[in-house]
Amino acid sequence: MEPKVSIPALQIDFSRPRDRRIPGIFIADSICFLLISTVGSYKTYQFTESVQFCGQTCHTVMKPELTTYLHGPHARVACAECHIGPGASWFVRSKLSGTY
Repeated sequence: MEPKVSIPALQIDFSRPRDRRIPGIFIADSICFLLISTVGSYKTYQFTESVQFCGQTCHTVMKPELTTYLHGPHARVACAECHIGPGASWFVRSKLSGTY
């Protein structure tokens, strides 16, 4: 029979500097990650509303329409202003309908 190996119990003592520092670092890193994720998500949202995304990235088959748009009277109006309804629900609907 093999001898049992005892694992010492986890002891957290906030009077020790190391035990105070580790949770502090974890919380600070988590906040930084959430902030970076939030900014990245917002920038991604803004890009999906741009003319470049609609005409070049998403709808590559629409090159003639994009050329006409860029040289036409609507060049100052973003595609999403007319082709997607207002608010988050329309944004989600348009992106979901574009996936298939």
